[in-house]
Amino acid sequence: MLIGLDIGTQKTGIARSVNGLAQAVQKIPTSQLIGFLTQLMAEQTVEQIVIGLPVANNGEPTSQAEYCQIQGEAIRQATGLPVSYEDEYLTTVEAERLLKEAGFKEPDIKERLDQVSAELILQQYLNRDRG
Repeated sequence: MLIGLDIGTQKTGIARSVNGLAQAVQKIPTSQLIGFLTQLMAEQTVEQIVIGLPVANNGEPTSQAEYCQIQGEAIRQATGLPVSYEDEYLTTVEAERLLKEAGFKEPDIKERLDQVSAELILQQYLNRDRG
């Protein structure tokens, strides 16, 4: 199983791979992320972590990208798992669009946005990795 993360300074969206497809899991406070991953590894086989890397429309990493890479290194050290990065450009916009199309209203969109973004990041990685 691969885990996809949409890391923010306050909260992180989490997705997992199931038979080659990404599936949104939940949103947790970023401060609890390493503990969550450690617990998950005790319960299930996790092969890799895929972290969304925020880039600008010109392809350059944003200031948030450095934060994500620092978190990624902390995750790698704490778990021993390989960490990959996936361009997350516009995944939040796409996640919001998908949730609206599915009929969700604003409070529910806000609640689900981070994990759906993580799902899109992970699915993009899975699609590219298979191609």
